Amino acid sequence: MLRLIWKGLKRLTLVLVVTLLGIFGYIMNAYKYYAYKSKTYEIHKKYELDTAQSGMVTYGPNWEYHNQWGVTEVYVEGSALERGDAIGALTQDQIRRQEQVFIDQINTLIPSTSYRNLLHALIRHFNRKLEENVPAEYLKEIYGLSQYASSDYNFIGDKYHRILNYHSAHDIGHALQNYMLVGCTSFVARNEATADSSLLVGRNFDFYVGDAFARDKIILIEKPDKGYKFISITWGGMIGVLSGMNEKGVTVTLNAAKSDIPTASSTPISIIAREILQYASSIDEAYAIAKKHRAFVSESLLISSAVDHSASLIEISPNDIDIVPMTKSTLVSTNFFQGEKLGPNPNNIEFKTMGSSLYRHQRVEELLREDQPLTSTKVAEILRDRAGKGGEDIGLGNEKSINQLIAHHGVIFKPEQQQAWFSTAPYQLGEFIKYDLHHITAFSKDFKLSENSGVSDIAEDPFIHTAAFHNYEIYRKERLKNIDFSSKEKCQVYISLNPNSYAPYLKIGNYFYEHKDFNRAVEFYHKCLKHVVENKYIIAELNKRINEYEKK
Repeated sequence: MLRLIWKGLKRLTLVLVVTLLGIFGYIMNAYKYYAYKSKTYEIHKKYELDTAQSGMVTYGPNWEYHNQWGVTEVYVEGSALERGDAIGALTQDQIRRQEQVFIDQINTLIPSTSYRNLLHALIRHFNRKLEENVPAEYLKEIYGLSQYASSDYNFIGDKYHRILNYHSAHDIGHALQNYMLVGCTSFVARNEATADSSLLVGRNFDFYVGDAFARDKIILIEKPDKGYKFISITWGGMIGVLSGMNEKGVTVTLNAAKSDIPTASSTPISIIAREILQYASSIDEAYAIAKKHRAFVSESLLISSAVDHSASLIEISPNDIDIVPMTKSTLVSTNFFQGEKLGPNPNNIEFKTMGSSLYRHQRVEELLREDQPLTSTKVAEILRDRAGKGGEDIGLGNEKSINQLIAHHGVIFKPEQQQAWFSTAPYQLGEFIKYDLHHITAFSKDFKLSENSGVSDIAEDPFIHTAAFHNYEIYRKERLKNIDFSSKEKCQVYISLNPNSYAPYLKIGNYFYEHKDFNRAVEFYHKCLKHVVENKYIIAELNKRINEYEKK
């Protein structure tokens, strides 16, 4: 009997599970509503914003500068509340713009008000104990920052809880969308693989919430009263770490792995990465910090360390943790677990087998072998690579590409030299700005980061000036629209925008399938399958549709 019940439960669809959890979350929060009190901290120290003739905005010892590449550079110091207050004061425009962009994108992707309300309830359920899983220091920093958020969205929640919950946006999106996960890529090289034998790290962060969201980047330098000084790339309202390096030469980058849908709040992965960056001086210390937390989703953290002259993957799931040391001159991380503990996980095996991650991993290894000895410029070329294995043209925007043309940022680190490069728009194709963290001790009101260490010594990718890139930008916008493909000319124009990709043929085939013109649908499905399709889930579905039609 129990076995039959279990089989029945396994047949529940994802929609039903989401619905039940959403209703449960809504009831829980309604029950707690009248006892709810917003968190408050007393901020003892306030400064006045001052705009200097140089264009730098200061706030006590803290400052903000909008550099020539359109990137905002911010330096803050002090206690958690002081840092949060300073970040909020200096980046309040970015905080408000990013929240507006974020909410507009959600409304675009989920036009149904009822479904948005359902997801809202679901997220509230996931995050109902979020504060209990975030270290008090970061709650204070988020509180200080949140006081500068807009009041326009108070119908969603008070400023503090909204900003706090946004720190789990990456995790929530990962958990609910992992069946079509777009993957980040990270790698590290050393010894004979690099020109000077030192550590060299490359990374693409493929988290896309629209062009406007990706455009407003912040290079954040923090000098906390506890722990180590560090630099990271972020956006308005985000104090968690996605890609960063500290003064001890420890770097952290995140790569999502296949996850089950979570049922309870845990620590956002960006907060775990932040604590590592602020308090770890070695791989062992980073691992000890990671082990203290229960993660919300499955994630692989690539940690490199100057003192160790090495790197490791800290592989985290909601229920376990493992560490995979670097044993050769290179180490690559895409989006599957590689260790003995989590590697055999069924979710991981399925995603590795069916998704794009293994293919991309193999392409990175291929380029690392070809391009040795590596320099920062060669690393940038790898991060910008659009081809498939063997240099095959697999179309633009394919998940199997290292460069999927959606990256929020690309970064390059040389931990032992305290050097970091951050990409500029569009994607990771613009110039890379170089920063030298040795200057971190010289920060003051009169110090301008971009004049002292921010230099562009990696040029923009010439690809952005080509017709192919221009056509792809048109294609990206067109692919989200409902297009009438009834005429052959419209089909040809659409395909011409990204001619070597499987995706235009798939969209046209789906159009005819939905209009019950199965003969034409199958024609385009066959054309689609002649190209490199980004995952086997799509291939299986197309073969199923083709077989159903051809058997008739």
